[in-house]
Amino acid sequence: MSSRSQLKCGILMDITGSMGKAWDGVRASVIKLIKKICIEEELPVKFVIVPYTEKGSGSYASWHEFDNPADTISFVESIKLCHPPSHPHIDAHGGDSDENVKGGMAIIYKNIETDIPYIWFHVTDAGWHSIGGSSSETHAEEKFLDELQINTHDFFEIWNNLIQKNPNIFWCPILVRCNCIDRAYAQMTKQTNGFLVTTQSRFRPKQIFFQAKAPSTQQLSFGHPNTTRRLVVASFILIKIMILPSLRCTVGI
Repeated sequence: MSSRSQLKCGILMDITGSMGKAWDGVRASVIKLIKKICIEEELPVKFVIVPYTEKGSGSYASWHEFDNPADTISFVESIKLCHPPSHPHIDAHGGDSDENVKGGMAIIYKNIETDIPYIWFHVTDAGWHSIGGSSSETHAEEKFLDELQINTHDFFEIWNNLIQKNPNIFWCPILVRCNCIDRAYAQMTKQTNGFLVTTQSRFRPKQIFFQAKAPSTQQLSFGHPNTTRRLVVASFILIKIMILPSLRCTVGI
């Protein structure tokens, strides 16, 4: 791998309690993705992990960037649901149905480089706190945003600030939920030429829908034992076909 990565892959990870049923699969998929890209294919890609969770008295999100795949894998293996890596002794399950997505995105905004492309996978089963919400979790996230000196509590303003700071972001939500494709997440995907994966059922998922400009739309069987491998391959295809070709002059591939 080159000394300076020409592409970074970020994982924005919901580690609240509601992710419990899917957590083992999520962690295994992330590890296989890292191995496929960095070890098997030896692509010039470095990983960033941003876990987030919350409770009524606190909102937690943190940036973890690594220089080699072994350290990245070790960190992913160490993540525990409801225990933010920045505060490992805190037990934060998340409270209401929405989560502190804005806090996670704000951490990305504060730390992201402006001169390098990123592909971001956002693994979650929930949306974000709306402005004016009365829950203690909403207020905790607002305090978190204020401490980061984010000048807004509006989700879409934070998103717009992020893609203006670095327009070379490919946003790829992976939604572990019973709903159909969330329109806002889908719009973020379309806006950045990423792809969106969603399941039909939170606890007994049946299908994943993979969509991107290249390759063409596919349907993958979530219950099949090769699902994780196929998802990893799909992610790898996105990186190799859609992003790295534009970097050949600098990467040398």
